[in-house]
Amino acid sequence: MDWTNIKSTAAALVADLSGFGPAGVKWRDAVREPTYGYQAIVYLRVASLRQQGTDEEFYDDAPGSGTDDMAVTVVGRRGFTLSIRCESSTTDLASAQHPLVVLERLAVRLRRTSTAQRLSDLGAFAVAQVEAIQYAPYVEQGKHVECYVLDVQCNAFDVDVDDTLDAGGFVDEVKLGPASVKESADGSALGSISLDVDSGPTDVDP
Repeated sequence: MDWTNIKSTAAALVADLSGFGPAGVKWRDAVREPTYGYQAIVYLRVASLRQQGTDEEFYDDAPGSGTDDMAVTVVGRRGFTLSIRCESSTTDLASAQHPLVVLERLAVRLRRTSTAQRLSDLGAFAVAQVEAIQYAPYVEQGKHVECYVLDVQCNAFDVDVDDTLDAGGFVDEVKLGPASVKESADGSALGSISLDVDSGPTDVDP
């Protein structure tokens, strides 16, 4: 997964759609700041990752190996949950800084066709479904913090290339040794074949 591209795209998208700008949207794997002020802040986190369907494998000559080694490329669809958490000290639901108001506005804008087109042009991921907003308040150093969470189900592609030594290795040649045939008491033939197997890392001769 190209997490660098996914993270930068998600942060820029949420910053634009929420109207908070880059300063108001942060990834939770960065240093978390205490929520004390009236101004709402949005935190992002990848909450889950799952495989979708069956991966496809491709074999090709390993670039620059100088040997018969093959590189293995695995391509597959992935689904992940982008968890968007909004926090503020305000409890006034009529305020534009209330977390529920912020996330509801964001949810509406995430469902727009213009957002889908923007993500399609960027190619990092696509929004599959926007879930219901959940209430998750907590107390920090004795102060109440209003907190709501919006989970967004997203789709992306994963491309994994393994060009390490023998990554694509498999049996590429079988030598048949001397064969002997004996006859049983009832006249049927009994065969005996010895196999000498060479394990090779690369091409299969048809």
